[in-house]
Amino acid sequence: MSIIPTHSDLIPQPNAPDYDALVDGTLQLLRHKTAEVYSVTYAQWGNWCDELGIDPLNINASTVRAFLNDQHTTMSTRRGKLTAMRKLAQMLMKAAPGEAKYKVAYDWLKELKPPEDNLSDTERPKVALSPAEANRAMECWDEASNQHKRNRALICVLLATGIRRAEAAAMQWQHIDFNEGTIYIPHGKGDKARTVAIYGNEALRALAAWQQAQGAGRAWVFCQVNKSDRLQADAPMTPPSLWRIVRETETRAGLAHFAPHDARRSLLTEMLETGSPLTDAQAQAGHANGSTTMNYMQATDARQRRRKGRIRYG
Repeated sequence: MSIIPTHSDLIPQPNAPDYDALVDGTLQLLRHKTAEVYSVTYAQWGNWCDELGIDPLNINASTVRAFLNDQHTTMSTRRGKLTAMRKLAQMLMKAAPGEAKYKVAYDWLKELKPPEDNLSDTERPKVALSPAEANRAMECWDEASNQHKRNRALICVLLATGIRRAEAAAMQWQHIDFNEGTIYIPHGKGDKARTVAIYGNEALRALAAWQQAQGAGRAWVFCQVNKSDRLQADAPMTPPSLWRIVRETETRAGLAHFAPHDARRSLLTEMLETGSPLTDAQAQAGHANGSTTMNYMQATDARQRRRKGRIRYG
């Protein structure tokens, strides 16, 4: 059973830092791989607080312990989540130096040990969706609202390109070539640029529908949509927001497991199972390290990969 904190600290405070801004600022200071891992915890923390009506800025030993207890994970994963929350608490303390309670909360959180309740013996499985499951994920956002059009485009892009969630969040319209079916990624892992193919046609159709819904003059592909279904500022979506959409897709599509990296794994698995050269899959993923054999082989460019590549969804 969840442990729900009840102390007065749960009341949102006026003039407190914005949670999404705090998360974004924290992630920007981390190494790329660490930021990817921490963003998952921060998205889960935000969702957990929303469900319980807790201010997400009340990051302290009591609330974090309850949050960790609700996460059915291994002890290793729980330790990692606790480390991520300590970092967020530290950044909150620095963002509001005049608030003594944030320093007290951080000091207590540093002493917190990972709780041993609700532990799992195994890590969350690494999943590659079947073609039928991938199609369900692509098709589950089927309403005419802005939110559904954006979410459908996002899920289709993740499954049809295998790009990382941070790369998807930072996509700009100027980098999409609808004629060639490619997306230019200017800042991939290690700040390396590459061009990826958009496999199949479903993602292109979904992107076109979303671009039309947005209207002219927008730079960023995936922006925030409020509860009234209105588009927010022309700014990139945060990684935690993207994570929430993927997890909602898991439920809507009736999938046992679905995370952003599962979409990446699904695309690469599909490419290799349908006969794409390993070098093409490596180039699509933007992997820096390959076998010695792959270092001697030449990968085709994104336009050629799209023309000869075949996947069984989209």
